[in-house]
Amino acid sequence: MPSYRVVLRILRKQKVGYKPLYLVLVVWMGVLMLTHRQHLSFTSSQSFRFLPSVTGGEDGQRSQQESLQKMLLGTEASRTLPHGEVSRGLQDVRRRVLRDFLGKDLPPWLDPKVNSSQAGVGTLLEEWQIRRVLVATTWRSGSTFLGDLLNTWPGSFYHFEPFHYLTENEAVPRKLEPLATGMLKSLLTCRYDTRTRPYLEHITSARYRFLLEKNVRLATLCRRGRGICQSPGVLATACALHPLNLAKTVRLRLAALSNLLQDPSLDLRVIHLARDPRAVVQSRTKMPWCKGRSCRDLDSLCRASNQDSLKASEYSKKYPKNFLVVRYEDLVTDPYRHTRRIFEFLGLPLVAELALYIEEHAKTPAKRSDEGNNDVYAALYSTHRNSSAAVHKWRYTMAWETVREVQGLCAPSLNYYGYRVFLTHRQQENLNVSVIMAPVGTFLLE
Repeated sequence: MPSYRVVLRILRKQKVGYKPLYLVLVVWMGVLMLTHRQHLSFTSSQSFRFLPSVTGGEDGQRSQQESLQKMLLGTEASRTLPHGEVSRGLQDVRRRVLRDFLGKDLPPWLDPKVNSSQAGVGTLLEEWQIRRVLVATTWRSGSTFLGDLLNTWPGSFYHFEPFHYLTENEAVPRKLEPLATGMLKSLLTCRYDTRTRPYLEHITSARYRFLLEKNVRLATLCRRGRGICQSPGVLATACALHPLNLAKTVRLRLAALSNLLQDPSLDLRVIHLARDPRAVVQSRTKMPWCKGRSCRDLDSLCRASNQDSLKASEYSKKYPKNFLVVRYEDLVTDPYRHTRRIFEFLGLPLVAELALYIEEHAKTPAKRSDEGNNDVYAALYSTHRNSSAAVHKWRYTMAWETVREVQGLCAPSLNYYGYRVFLTHRQQENLNVSVIMAPVGTFLLE
């Protein structure tokens, strides 16, 4: 069933008057609410009234209530919070999840038509009902675009750059990788403990709150007070209401993910977003914050890219159901096809909001409104852009000497990801010669 936004667009194209238009929308929303009335059972009190859980019936509701109380009151920090405010905040989170799924197709593990005894939308989900996804890449590879695209899926709980508190402009040092992956596992499994505390303090500080705002569902809850936002019990409860637990990072190399991919209970789906190293180099030179060795130095950049390509080759063969390589160039030149491919890999149904996001962000120029009237900000950081044109910009702005140097240093990754190595400056600038030479993995690495 199409979303109301699609209906609104059709009505506007037909030049229907505003009164009939909004009358149609009211009727439309009424039909949707009736269709999904089994998901809309709220109470007027401050406590939750859950839908039947895995055990079903009143016993299932009592089990959910007990689980909620344990999660809320299981820590000293939670007991010091005003309980009414916490309940109202979590009720708002639950309402938003239900509203997000209004009129949407459900994956089998959430669909009551498939199994009426399993937990459904608006309940505390079982661990196996939460899809855990990590977007792993490097700086200036289009990860913000892909992360935001995935975040438009209803019921997503988005951790934007969770390792920012460890390092801002460098990759996570090898000695800290166990700490980083342990913290990531805690986030993806909704277990907030001592490992997540520094991260929570970081994203709720005034300076770094922009990291929190990417998780629109959590940010709404956190506006009720910083104490609520740092409470392990409250966050664990809010997290467990969302069927998609998503993280995106440019700060962790693929080699650090081995233990997470080996964990069958986690069932982590990793989307490795690759971009032409020559385009990455050119894009980074415009970034005032990109001063660290791992961000700007060509030797370091290509070493990391080559190592990631080796691991990508290994993981693709070893974990074909849990590891997917996506080229940024493919995603932005044919976004619908590759969005479908990504969601098939994740086992999630497509929704109309994905198409609306693509139309707004992948096929329009940078918007000044993204950051007031700051044209520089919009050009450098905005996800609004004519992305298919931006893919080729480096080819006529990057010095030939730099291109040759990058091609020499990054040869293994260029080969594995299927990028063409240009032999002359004229060939570099000839846009009739595609930068894509072969599918990913055609030239296997030893």
